[in-house]
Amino acid sequence: MILAHMNKRSLRLLSGLALSALVDAQLRQQETEKYPVSTPPPTKSPTGKVHQYAELEAFYEEHVFQQTTCQTYSMSQYNNNYETNGGGGNTDINGGVMRWGLHALQWKGYNHIAAGGTFEEWTANNSNYPGVNWLDHVQCPHKDVLNTLEQASSGIFDTDPAGTWICVSEPDPHVAAVTAAMSMHYWGTPTYTDAKNCAGTWQCMVGAVIERVTLCAEGALPPHEVCGWDDFDWTTNQGTIGTCASDLALDSVEIGEFIDIITGGSGQDYFDQDVVIDVADWANTYGGYNSPNWDLVFDPPVTAKEEDIKAMQKSARAAAEGMVIVEKKTGKVKVIEVGKEVGKGVGKEGGKGMDKVVEVGKKGGKV
Repeated sequence: MILAHMNKRSLRLLSGLALSALVDAQLRQQETEKYPVSTPPPTKSPTGKVHQYAELEAFYEEHVFQQTTCQTYSMSQYNNNYETNGGGGNTDINGGVMRWGLHALQWKGYNHIAAGGTFEEWTANNSNYPGVNWLDHVQCPHKDVLNTLEQASSGIFDTDPAGTWICVSEPDPHVAAVTAAMSMHYWGTPTYTDAKNCAGTWQCMVGAVIERVTLCAEGALPPHEVCGWDDFDWTTNQGTIGTCASDLALDSVEIGEFIDIITGGSGQDYFDQDVVIDVADWANTYGGYNSPNWDLVFDPPVTAKEEDIKAMQKSARAAAEGMVIVEKKTGKVKVIEVGKEVGKGVGKEGGKGMDKVVEVGKKGGKV
């Protein structure tokens, strides 16, 4: 009866309101389905951002910076299976053992297949790859072995895959982490290095592949923009890698562990991937056991020149100077002084190239 007395304009207005109410109801229903009552929506940082780093950035904004932007730098083919101690991946690789040189060939194989090439897993598994003579350190001469195995004549690849293995020596654990992050940002390459960690007396990590590095920067820009990493064009070798315009925090390093299990006096090795090492433990993990060895092996494009790689390493050292580390359990903020020889430092105490770590208050000192 009420509708009968309304003019057309009133009816159109009523229809518009009804449609608006219907849309609002549908949106509320979709929001409820997306975030049920039992599951809260994603965490917001103090700056109002909603994304995967919100909780991490909120932590740094509580303890270190006024504003924080974090990012994880990852190797390509990260989600593929490289483990030898249980299902998945290629049976020819899993049927053997996984040592660092074989992992490097497997990673290159995943990339080469994605580019349309072929990779013979059985041939790789039975080749004289670096690390096949357990226990081999990750050392610079091994890059030449990998490059030779990647030639078509080896039978592992149908054609020489993209990239060339190179090596730099870096005694500083934090500079090494930034170097790995830069390599992943530019080329998606993993970085292989000696590492150490024992679970009791029977299980020891003897090497590692750096799979991911998480860095946080002060301000609204991600670390690679803050540090000018994209100011250099690796396709033309033109430009200059910049220096960081604000402080950085190294949050974590994710690695794959090459482990030696000592049973009855003999070793049995296996591989465990995707192990997150907190920044507080990274310095004690990096490097060799008995003899100092800090070589990093990674895979830039063939066009990369040695002097450019050295410039990248120099930039990584500059980025790590004054880098912040935070003890997650205590919230203590510490500033790294790269390369200072001190009586009590990080890693090997008093060792050459180790870092001096100066504790500062929350948002205090030079932070």
